[in-house]
Amino acid sequence: MTDNPESRENELEERDTAADSGEAVPELPKADFSAHIYTLAMQAMIFLGKQPNPENGKYERRIEVAKYQIDTLEILRDKTKGNLEPAEQNLMETLLHQLRLAHIDESEKKD
Repeated sequence: MTDNPESRENELEERDTAADSGEAVPELPKADFSAHIYTLAMQAMIFLGKQPNPENGKYERRIEVAKYQIDTLEILRDKTKGNLEPAEQNLMETLLHQLRLAHIDESEKKD
């Protein structure tokens, strides 16, 4: 098992694919803070239309839901201030920065 959130997401996707095909399902990876905030950020990117929805492969824009996810990450950042490992803090700030820029970009687009 790895500490890389992207690798964990791939493990989860492989597990879901195996379950759908009737194959034996491997154990879920250990939950941790970095994986959790990465998941929230990916959900925001999906709702910003920057990533395809993994359930249907379509790009969808739901700006208000994306903003809710970004706000949730900001709350987590504020509530965990001083309690995060340096790598977790860096990941949080990086994700929030990327999401804010993506939100501005999508908010300025005409439908």
